[in-house]
Amino acid sequence: MSTTLLTFDPLTISLNGVSSIEASAGTGKTYGIASIYARLIVLENKHVDQILVVTFTNAAVAELKQRLRDRLIQIKHSLLGNNINIEPFIKQLIHELEQQNRDIPNIIRHLTEQINHFDEATIYTIHSFCLTVLKDEAFLSGSPFNLSLVSNHDEVVRTFTEDFFRENITPCNENSWFFFINNITPESLYMENRQWLQRPLIQKNFLNNLQKKQFQNNLLNIRQLSKNLHSQLNEDDIQAFLTILREKNDLSGTYFKLGTYETLFDMFRQSPQKIFSTLSNNKYLDACLRFKLNNQNFLKKTANKQKIQTLFRSFHCIISLAEQYKNYQDKKDEMIAQWYLEYIDYIDKRLEDYKKLTIERSFNDLLIDVLSIVNSDTSHTKQLIDNLNHQYHYVLIDEFQDTDPVQYTIFQKLFINNATPIFFIGDPKQSIYQFRGADVTAYLNAKKDATHFYTMNTNYRSVSPLVTFINKLFNSNSNPFKNENISYNNITAYRKDHKIIQKNNTLATLTIIRLNEEYQNKNKLSQLAADASANYIALLLNESQQNLIQYDNRVLEAKDIAILVNTHIQAQLVSNALLNKNIRSVKYEKESIYDTEEALILLSLLKFSRNLSYQAQSLQEIEMNYQELNYLLSSQFWNADAKEINEIQNSQKKLEYYLQQLKHFFIVWDGKGIYSAFQFLFQSIGVETRLIQQEQERSLTNFNQLIEILSEKEISFQNPNTLIKWFEDQIQKNNVPSDENTLRLESDENLVRIITIHASKGLQYPIVFCPFLWDYAEKKNQKPLLELDTSSEHSSPQLTYIKNINKAPQHAAQEAIRRLYVAITRAEEKLVLFTNDVEQDKLNADNPLQYLISPYLKESETLWDAWQNWYRTNRDLENIIDFQENLPNPTFFQNVQLNKPSFITIHKPNFQYSLSENTSYSRMIKNSQSPDLYSSQIDTQVLKQDLTNIKPTLNIFTFPKGSETGNLWHEILELINFQEPLSAYEPLIRKRIIQYGLHGYYRIEDLTKVTLEMIENTLKSKLNKEITLTNFSPDISSKELEFMFYQPNEVTLETINQWFKNNNLEKFIIPDTSHPQGKIYETYLSGFIDWVGLYNDEDVYIIDYKSNFMGNDLQDYTTDRLLSEVLKHAYQFQATIYALAMHRYFKSIQKPIKHIYIRYLFLRAVQKNSNKGIWKWDIDYQKIEDLETSLTVKAT
Repeated sequence: MSTTLLTFDPLTISLNGVSSIEASAGTGKTYGIASIYARLIVLENKHVDQILVVTFTNAAVAELKQRLRDRLIQIKHSLLGNNINIEPFIKQLIHELEQQNRDIPNIIRHLTEQINHFDEATIYTIHSFCLTVLKDEAFLSGSPFNLSLVSNHDEVVRTFTEDFFRENITPCNENSWFFFINNITPESLYMENRQWLQRPLIQKNFLNNLQKKQFQNNLLNIRQLSKNLHSQLNEDDIQAFLTILREKNDLSGTYFKLGTYETLFDMFRQSPQKIFSTLSNNKYLDACLRFKLNNQNFLKKTANKQKIQTLFRSFHCIISLAEQYKNYQDKKDEMIAQWYLEYIDYIDKRLEDYKKLTIERSFNDLLIDVLSIVNSDTSHTKQLIDNLNHQYHYVLIDEFQDTDPVQYTIFQKLFINNATPIFFIGDPKQSIYQFRGADVTAYLNAKKDATHFYTMNTNYRSVSPLVTFINKLFNSNSNPFKNENISYNNITAYRKDHKIIQKNNTLATLTIIRLNEEYQNKNKLSQLAADASANYIALLLNESQQNLIQYDNRVLEAKDIAILVNTHIQAQLVSNALLNKNIRSVKYEKESIYDTEEALILLSLLKFSRNLSYQAQSLQEIEMNYQELNYLLSSQFWNADAKEINEIQNSQKKLEYYLQQLKHFFIVWDGKGIYSAFQFLFQSIGVETRLIQQEQERSLTNFNQLIEILSEKEISFQNPNTLIKWFEDQIQKNNVPSDENTLRLESDENLVRIITIHASKGLQYPIVFCPFLWDYAEKKNQKPLLELDTSSEHSSPQLTYIKNINKAPQHAAQEAIRRLYVAITRAEEKLVLFTNDVEQDKLNADNPLQYLISPYLKESETLWDAWQNWYRTNRDLENIIDFQENLPNPTFFQNVQLNKPSFITIHKPNFQYSLSENTSYSRMIKNSQSPDLYSSQIDTQVLKQDLTNIKPTLNIFTFPKGSETGNLWHEILELINFQEPLSAYEPLIRKRIIQYGLHGYYRIEDLTKVTLEMIENTLKSKLNKEITLTNFSPDISSKELEFMFYQPNEVTLETINQWFKNNNLEKFIIPDTSHPQGKIYETYLSGFIDWVGLYNDEDVYIIDYKSNFMGNDLQDYTTDRLLSEVLKHAYQFQATIYALAMHRYFKSIQKPIKHIYIRYLFLRAVQKNSNKGIWKWDIDYQKIEDLETSLTVKAT
């Protein structure tokens, strides 16, 4: 049934029943809520505690409280005659009071009372409202009186998940095998299904037991047939068949390829696990099924049909296995979905039992508890509902598009069913929080309960040409949001004139830039879009500094520009691109304060001052840690350069001065507390003044936040040592940002904003860049097996296997269009979009921009052509849009305000943190380490020179030497994703360089650059022909693979050397039997392998990274020199242990392999597209089998 949308007017809107108010982007939603609220207070004489206002975030609550109170104050001042410029709504409200002959002095008294008691206003988030219900009505609700609120039950659920495995998977071989071959672990099971946990209004559509039993029997048959296959096949028949293929007289070469069947029969001689993995490839499965000869095209006209049929009948066991596997393949996903449903049901029941035994409640528990109460038909429930309806006369729900079925059912049962007037304010076009559980379907279903429908259709945010463009774009497609229940209604712009003025030119309202590179590689296009955005912004800011562009009667500033992104990786790409153009930016994203350099500085300060104070009072008796002292002196606290540090160390008087400051810091800390200690230090050495002068607001904000945290935590600890230990633990953890530790924003007075689309909702900016809207590639593993079936044939949503739904929903694609809508409606004055030029046959129907513009795409045209066709159709957009086929020219921002002296900082050496395990070799063999470049003796010698005149040239060979460099490079290679753009990892690399203390005498930017180049060379070096590390996806490789096996008896080096000799590897023989590696006693042999990958399902690559310094030129890393280095350190022994470990592993999972390729990558010499710098050792698998036999190694 179609509904009539009335224009929203807060003074005429109905105050009865259920009102649905659709507030499109920029139409003043909060203003509308404040106006309704004011009408209820002023005209309806309601009190602030009689109007329930619910929104969805704490920030929104704070804003609403301020806006609603301000509105009441404005009305009061207007009634008193104190306001000269009275806004239209208040004028109309006063006029209404006069028309009703209301007692104005009495109204003023009532307003004054409500303003004075505004702290009693009932403005909540949905969770805080539910908590209030449970606590205030504890007796009627049956809730514990002393509820303890926790953010989530993640760790509890993980424990229950492991219980699920122990109870349901481990006891049954078939179940264990099924989970193993499909790589389902407790963690993956939890992560895949956590969005469906504790969704009480969802019914689960389980398979019946018969279907489950049939599948298990099918799996059992496959295992049995695989085990028996080799014994049932006749080798003569196999050879006869392969001979037929070689002669090419009987069978079609199109279907029967010799290479395919040679590989196939080779696999059939292997283990059941190998056979199973072979059949998972449709190429080989189809090859097996062709033995049925069910296609006449299989045979040539000259074929001896009877001979072929007779031969193929001998392969009946292959056909049986293939048919069973085909049945398994057809049902596999459904069975995984069934296990998912059983797991979800199991966890829900365990959590329900858990809540009965504890007072802990998560945010989601609050909703579920209230839902359970309102769904129960008891006298207590009826009394609770009566109490709430007596208390609240009106209900306003903000951001209603972000609701879910549970939340709506609560409001329905509490208020709608009891005739309490309720207002739903929201916009289904802006429902973009599905990942948080928001369900736009709940909004659409709720509209069916509405009795009045209103729309806010005047945009007060964007200038008229922008609104026109948005109207045209979303009218380009008959179903713009891929949902027949969400329509687009044209919006009228309130503002006609631009606030941005460009002299000598007309600044286009909309710019659409083509990413016109020949390649379509997503990573390269992303970098291209980031760089192009930075160039364009640099151009705008340069023109602004020349007074050529003005915004709102002032020069355009960086703070007027926002860049919207989808992911944190995109945010980092843009941030780096801006930095390269001399443009400062601020990222609005959640990051832990403990991940900052300021946290490391404070930790160093606390530890050094403590150690100093615990030592003797005499300066001569102090055991000085010059590394720590140099770092602190060069930090933001004292900001000393190398020359000043040298002077301090050579002057006893100066040195004692600084040491006394640090000792006094600790004395104040120990006596008055840490906050007083930092106050003393900041005032005595002028930290705040210096940081502000140097425009280091970011550092100052971080220091203040960390000091606040330390001051609060100090109360919980008995002494400075325990506080330091706690602080150190926080720095070393991978912290999930919380309210306490989330990085606060520094002053963003004049910085370009970088913000995710999700975080930008509700915000607005004069100029908005959207560099990545063209990118809609879903993650490879993002295809869900479970989906909600919300069709009308079910009384409630059904969680079911997705193929059971007649028409699978497109939730992700639909939300992508809504994200696009949110993104482009943030702009006030100008919008810049980027599009890739895709050919028609490569269009992605789920890409929102491509979908909207696709009706204008003609045959054999590209997406860019479609934009031109659309533009020609909408002639009223002329002079509004600027289509740029070429990218902006490279431009550098000439910031005339930044001509300030540079500051030289010597950063902190090694903190000696246990950041990661030692490399595998160092765990097994303890050789002497290279001297630490940053020993105090070396520091002292170097600092005695005038470092201000030293400008060392940094490259991969002069990169700092020693174990810290090796640990740094190992850790970075462990942390990065080999398939992602390396530039996104610059912040990680910078942070790790600081933590490892490698930036004492080189600029951190140069160290980062060299490290990035090394990583690129490593990832693109040739391991074997054209094979590189980038060829291995995470699902067929493993980093820092830990192994352990049991060596039951003593093995002498003579045994290993004999094996080397038997395999013509005399050069590997280790001559000195007194060498520490010369004997392995009875023990567990364990270690870590840097990287292991499986190629073509049969070849194992073992990679070990080496940072050894062998010389200052590539000529020092020749093949012969690498071999000498290997023999010098007995790396061949290490490699042998690695090969044995991998042999044991693959043998234990019944997965045969052919070769083991050992590759030692000497990181200072590896080159992309080359095999230089790589020591290679190729081992036939059988040779490792022989070694294992001789060693009698037993796996544990």
